[in-house]
Amino acid sequence: MQVVEVGTNAQYQKEFIQFPVRLYRNDSCWIRPLDTDVEEIFDPARNKRFEHGECVRFLLLNDKAETIGRIAAFIDQEIANLDNDQPQVGGVL
Repeated sequence: MQVVEVGTNAQYQKEFIQFPVRLYRNDSCWIRPLDTDVEEIFDPARNKRFEHGECVRFLLLNDKAETIGRIAAFIDQEIANLDNDQPQVGGVL
């Protein structure tokens, strides 16, 4: 198993978007989000949360180099550096 960073790799960026399409293709309850809506989340020019933060995306690949998962890690420095004892949690994509 391997974890690879998506970064600016166009093939990985496309795979990050397409993986859920394959994963949920037989789930009649799954509603596919617009690709542009997902891409907007990771675009610093269009997502205002990047003013104080950043994001890193990863793909999880099996031994055959097939995608078996995806991860996005976000941090907002403004919130993370608040003087409190509250843990910071994120969501799953």
